[in-house]
Amino acid sequence: DFAKALGIPGRNEGYLEHGDVIITWAIGHLVELLEPEDYSPQWKRWRLEALPILPPEFRYKPIANTKKQFEIIKKLLKQKPIGDVVIATDAGREGELIARTTLQLAGFNEWANAKRFWSSLALTPAVIQEGMRAIQPASDFDRLWKAGRARQIADWLVGMNVSRAATLRLNDLYSVGRVQTAVLSLIVDRRRERDQFKPEPYWILQAAFKNEKGTWVGAWFREEVTRFLKEEEARQTAAKIQDQTGTVRSVSKQKKKQPPPLLYSLTDLQQDANRKYGFSAQKTLETAQTLYEKLKCLSYPRTDSKVLGSKNVDLAQNLVNRLTGAYPAIFAGIDKKLVNASNKRVFNDAKLTDHHALIPLAPLPSGAGGDEKKIYWLVARRFAAAFHPDCEYEQTEIITEVEKETFRTRGKRILKPGWRVVYESESATSAPAARVDAEEEQEDLPPLAQGDPAHVEEATVTEKQTMPPPEYTEALLLKDMTNPARYVTEEELKKIYKGDIGLGTQATRAQIIETLLARRYIERQNKYLIATEKGCHLID
Repeated sequence: DFAKALGIPGRNEGYLEHGDVIITWAIGHLVELLEPEDYSPQWKRWRLEALPILPPEFRYKPIANTKKQFEIIKKLLKQKPIGDVVIATDAGREGELIARTTLQLAGFNEWANAKRFWSSLALTPAVIQEGMRAIQPASDFDRLWKAGRARQIADWLVGMNVSRAATLRLNDLYSVGRVQTAVLSLIVDRRRERDQFKPEPYWILQAAFKNEKGTWVGAWFREEVTRFLKEEEARQTAAKIQDQTGTVRSVSKQKKKQPPPLLYSLTDLQQDANRKYGFSAQKTLETAQTLYEKLKCLSYPRTDSKVLGSKNVDLAQNLVNRLTGAYPAIFAGIDKKLVNASNKRVFNDAKLTDHHALIPLAPLPSGAGGDEKKIYWLVARRFAAAFHPDCEYEQTEIITEVEKETFRTRGKRILKPGWRVVYESESATSAPAARVDAEEEQEDLPPLAQGDPAHVEEATVTEKQTMPPPEYTEALLLKDMTNPARYVTEEELKKIYKGDIGLGTQATRAQIIETLLARRYIERQNKYLIATEKGCHLID
């Protein structure tokens, strides 16, 4: 992308060069922190008395399998007179860390000549050219580099010290990680809650009402109480109202709007793919990566943004035009006026992070496999929906009273489907509900008014049981990793976790789950993730 934007033809091994510009690249991290034994032979053997391992300073070495690319960068910096070095890695903490550690170990020390290209937008030629005109001193981003380094050192200190301590104390190989062990704790706690849970029965009462305007079903309630704790009381109430005629005490109607869902971040896509298709987080990431890298029809997947940048309006307009031709069924209803920088649900620079949201970049190539089609269509539908009008609906609440007992009926009627038309073809195959449940929103309610009669056709008592918290699917676990605030008691930490801070990052969450599985701390049982005895033992 940079070569195209800057007019640099040709390619050498590990870099591109033309005129007075050289472009070279990392392949993820090119360097890593030294191992304990690299600092001192006394830290090679795992011994409790040698802990904690606290090097006087933290140093780096090239990663073995990408050392070739590191040596190319090192050679380029040494063999030619370099003017400015422009860092153009991802606009985030990890991108900064990759650049600084690589440059430092390669012997670069002309930091006054280091500049920073900074953009989370799709790297179109216009974005790159404008970004290159607006490069800033790299020193403006020193705090970001220090944050990345602090994260890396924290991981190293926890991993090296606590893994050794746990292994030596527990007489079995245990790996402990700053993030992975916190995630394991969620899964262990959930197993404990479910193992210790004792279900308790309760009863609900529903009444089917009828008058000349039609039928409706109401659920019994008294103030905030919606269930009976004694079966006898429920059955007595049912008998009291059976075949009686009450009245409609109130009917309230509200017109509401529901905006389209936000564009996909990687974690949101992983959750939906797990719920809908049973895909693991890792499988979704790998499939999205194939669509991005090989099939070139999806944007960069490792993103936690749910928006595009204001300078991506032209890109979005071009994509909408192209995809409307390819897929008129879902793109034809787009409101072109919404493909505009004023649409802050889609174009919002303030909410951009390292990369913009996941979007389709081209129609799906004919050679795509079944799994690739599923992931592509999730993203394509979400992108199309973003430029449709709000769904407008009318929400109704009916309170019916009979023999001084009150029943609530909730209804929802779609007035204008708006963005929901994008998903209509998908939901048409879903089976209809077998019977009306008063606890759910009902459609096609009769046009009732206050004071209308309400004859009880049938009063039904149903026994239910309190349920334990659900087993973790990957979708539920990803949700709690993204926002773990409810598991935190300290108010200051709660505030932090309610922002954009979670356990792990978009790029690492799938790998953390796979690591826990590989180490047998958790196992897959059908679609659920369950803590093993070994995982429970470590957390204990």
